[in-house]
Amino acid sequence: MNLPLPYISHSQFWLFNHDPEKYYQQYYVSRLDQATKPMIFGKIFQEAWCDRGYNYPKKLRKAGFTPDYVRIIKTAFDHPKMIRFPKIQTEKQYRAIGMGLKHPILGIFDGFKLKDRWLLENKTGKALWTQERTDDATQITWYALICYLEFGFMPKRLTLQSISSRNGQVVVHETKRDKEDFKFLIDAINEMHDRIVDGDFNKI
Repeated sequence: MNLPLPYISHSQFWLFNHDPEKYYQQYYVSRLDQATKPMIFGKIFQEAWCDRGYNYPKKLRKAGFTPDYVRIIKTAFDHPKMIRFPKIQTEKQYRAIGMGLKHPILGIFDGFKLKDRWLLENKTGKALWTQERTDDATQITWYALICYLEFGFMPKRLTLQSISSRNGQVVVHETKRDKEDFKFLIDAINEMHDRIVDGDFNKI
């Protein structure tokens, strides 16, 4: 079989490894990705984080959210720990291949300051992320790998900013990655590639 897209994103990777059958249904049968309410909230938050002029109260109302969610986003933006990047340094999309990868991988960095070698990822959700979860997150490794392949350097700063969708509280975690982390991830991506080519969508 051919892969369904000319790249593998982290969301594809996560879905395949958690539920190969669902991956098959989404990418080969229906080709639909149903957005959940937390996903919609996260998207609106990200749009507002990137663009200070974005009318997030209107977007939240249109999406069926109560006024509490307007307050939650405002609380997050007013939080003393909140990091904001200029719009030009947000939503940076890159596709990369190398280091033995069998298929290109895609990443969209929430925030990326190239000169500072600073990569930032936002996460919204009911529970705030811990340092341990951040250190283990394959998505952060994924983005660091793309940065290394695309620009030839490891990010000096890898930041995960966690925003509570319950109350707007913010925690910020700094983390690191190395080439050994890349090796394990590349092996896992290539295994996914080979299983799809072989038509293997069975859960292990």
